Amino acid sequence: MIETIEHKEKWVEQLAKIGNTDFYFTYDYHHLSKSEGEQPILLKYTQGNQSILLPLLLRNIPGTEYKDAISVYGYAGILTNDNSSNINASEFQKSLKAYFLEKNIISVFSRLHPFMVNQEDLLEGLGEITEQGMVVYLDLTLPIDIQRANFNRRLKTYLNKARKVCTVIEGNHQEDLKKFIELYHENMRRVDATDSYFFNEEYFERIMASKDYTPQLMICKDNETQKTIGGAIFIKKDNIVQYHLSGLDADFFDLNPIKLIIDEM
Repeated sequence: MIETIEHKEKWVEQLAKIGNTDFYFTYDYHHLSKSEGEQPILLKYTQGNQSILLPLLLRNIPGTEYKDAISVYGYAGILTNDNSSNINASEFQKSLKAYFLEKNIISVFSRLHPFMVNQEDLLEGLGEITEQGMVVYLDLTLPIDIQRANFNRRLKTYLNKARKVCTVIEGNHQEDLKKFIELYHENMRRVDATDSYFFNEEYFERIMASKDYTPQLMICKDNETQKTIGGAIFIKKDNIVQYHLSGLDADFFDLNPIKLIIDEM
């Protein structure tokens, strides 16, 4: 059976039952990321004591009675409270197809999460799964000296140079966030990003105010001038920390402030 969840209280409750998720799956992030005309929903499939969750953004197809569904910016995909292979994938797919037919949903696209298990097993044969690129991660359970020992020589040189002349602190003031937004937008203009990457000020304020996850703004200051030369927003949820958005002052590009921020985080 497929259940549609739209209210925050139940959405939060279902994620809590999974135990280990990521901020991309949360109610707040879905409502923050949705565009005009998109409806955040959390689909829940139940099979005995086992459950599967699939968050989506539902959209009307203009001029028709049909809909399609996509995922948020980032990594979403499927969550399950059973990390074994006990769930009957064929029954899940049968229920999901029936739901899509009932709701006139004719296509679905989801970016699968690289660290959530059983997604490909549950989706195999339902559609096409393609690899779009590499995901870079650090195992934060390792001691910091072991993590840094695995950095290449060039990165170590960058970090040592930056650490001598820069300081990384947590941004706790409204002016810190405002300066970060300026640096982020400056970066987007420099790389000729599309309009969809130019998030407005409300987006940043809401992402930092959410209680669904733990956001953290880290900023890098030049020691001599105390000028903010870089910043990054990280978001923590359960045992995952995501490096979400960043920006730097082009005049200090050679100092690699973002690399220092990531290392300090």
